[in-house]
Amino acid sequence: MSTILGLFLIMTAAVHGSAGSDSDNKTHHVALGRPAFIQLINGAGGYQLTLKKDGNNIFIFKKDKTIFHEKWESQFNFYTNGTLMIIKAERSLSGIYTLEIFDSDGKALPSERFLLTIEEPVTPPALSSVCLPHGELRVSCSSAGDNPQYSWLLDGLFLNNSRPVYDDGKGAIILGKNTSGSLTCTAKNNVSEEKAAVTLPNCAAVDMMPMLFVALGTVVLLLILTVGLYSYCRKRPHVQAEEIKPDTEEMTYAQVTFNRKKSRREKRAEPEVVYGEVRV
Repeated sequence: MSTILGLFLIMTAAVHGSAGSDSDNKTHHVALGRPAFIQLINGAGGYQLTLKKDGNNIFIFKKDKTIFHEKWESQFNFYTNGTLMIIKAERSLSGIYTLEIFDSDGKALPSERFLLTIEEPVTPPALSSVCLPHGELRVSCSSAGDNPQYSWLLDGLFLNNSRPVYDDGKGAIILGKNTSGSLTCTAKNNVSEEKAAVTLPNCAAVDMMPMLFVALGTVVLLLILTVGLYSYCRKRPHVQAEEIKPDTEEMTYAQVTFNRKKSRREKRAEPEVVYGEVRV
């Protein structure tokens, strides 16, 4: 009787996992690139087992011997105590697995199903802080990995509504003026957890007004220079046109005067030549 009960125990794993109802797939979360163990059944001796992923055979266990499909042989091991070993978790291993069970007489027993999810572990979080104009403090916490979730401790106590704080839920918080102490950020997902701490600076002593005035003065100066340069560029073409126009008119006048004198000289020279011929 105990053997039959053990056969239907919910599968447990040496990884983070959760079990749902009979109508739901049980879920096992495994860290990317790491080995993991999943307890498929409490003792496989005397049973015939077939493990499938998305309908494709991974192995058949029969008469205490495991025969893997060649595609999966380098990625899994199976032991007679009912433990499945993932040698090195890869993202391609994520999916729905089905364990088909037959007793020693070949009679089919209820199968087991589970969802395997491969996740990248979070990295140690990086913390940064900046003082805001009114003395508040903004602290950011960032971590790589799949779907990191963030939580905060101030001097070992969880931040709550009694403290002046804003939490965006994505790794950034705003602490009220004069908040001091050691702030710890915890980043975690289904397969890992990392922490980092920082001592809060005193933002009340930071005067932001001089920096604001300098920034405003710089913007005004740049605006004045831009307007002045634009006005100069618009006037410059008119000045050049006025400088060129008198030279053109003077050259035309000189040419007309020269032609007029030349014409008079030619008219005066003709009678003198004709008169000389009449005397001869």
